[in-house]
Amino acid sequence: MVEEKQNKTYFYIFLAVVFLLGVVVLWPLRDTILLSMVIATLFKPFHDYLVKKAKFPKILATIVSVLAVLFTVLVPLSFFVNLSVSQFKVFYQDLNAFLQGGTGVYDVVVTSFDKINLLISRIPYVEFRLSVDSVRLLIEQNLNPIANFLLSKSFGVGASFAKSFPIVIVFVYLIWYCFLEYDRMILFAKRLSPLSEHLDNLYIERLTAMIKGIAKGTISIAVVQASIAALSLWIAGVPYVFFWFMVLVILSVLPLGAAFITVPAAAVLFMLGNYWQAIFLLIVQFLFTSTIDNILRPYLVPKEAEIHPALLLVSFIGGIQVFGAWGFLYGPLIMVVLMTTFEVYQKHYKAQ
Repeated sequence: MVEEKQNKTYFYIFLAVVFLLGVVVLWPLRDTILLSMVIATLFKPFHDYLVKKAKFPKILATIVSVLAVLFTVLVPLSFFVNLSVSQFKVFYQDLNAFLQGGTGVYDVVVTSFDKINLLISRIPYVEFRLSVDSVRLLIEQNLNPIANFLLSKSFGVGASFAKSFPIVIVFVYLIWYCFLEYDRMILFAKRLSPLSEHLDNLYIERLTAMIKGIAKGTISIAVVQASIAALSLWIAGVPYVFFWFMVLVILSVLPLGAAFITVPAAAVLFMLGNYWQAIFLLIVQFLFTSTIDNILRPYLVPKEAEIHPALLLVSFIGGIQVFGAWGFLYGPLIMVVLMTTFEVYQKHYKAQ
């Protein structure tokens, strides 16, 4: 009895050590592993259709599914990111040239700032004033770090490709494995879980619904909103449309996020005397871009994935602050696990 207890203690110590070593080994690839599992979850219905309805052999269905991931997700995303970085380089150079002065646009902006400052001066207790120097300082503090990061990435394409190529190979292999062994992976996770099968299924259903909700709801709606806003910018004659499109996709995750670009753009156009373009941008923003979320979300977001907008916003922002760009996925997934745990406690454990 004593020997059996000692063996169990030694085993748990060994298990803890091996588990920690496994975490250390896999930690550098955590984002790749998460992304592969998320995309496999999104494309699993397509893979199941090929196997069960189209009667494809499982290997052939997996090959087609992996190719579908590459050509519908990775290739378009790489194209838009590279094009956006290229346009950002031009935008950054033009912006620096503008801030140096000596152009007609510069003189118009300075004159407009003077008129705006005259109006602000009439507001009691408001001492804020607009100036080119304050705008330049704002850019140096906020835009320059982003610019240096993007420009360094764009100038080192060869080195970054050599560095990222193994990650791409790992990602493709993980996608392949997830398609082939998805059901076995879920069954393995259930066997390891100390919870009942009902609770295991509840967590899996909620996480799956949240993944689909992020992709179909949040990302799809953000792309639609960004497309409408970017099209309005292009019609209004605003340059660097691809760069603004990528920025708009990111901002459209937030409520009225696209307005952070379109409203200042309308203000600049108005200062430059392009009145109809400015009015057009504002009309499109508040009549179309801002309302598309309320129209599409009920159809795209599963009921199981519905989280209060305030919690979703907090999970996005908090996740990004903690995990960086990948917090866009980590934050909502952690939040749905937290909310599901509260629900399980309330229904199954509180009375006990």
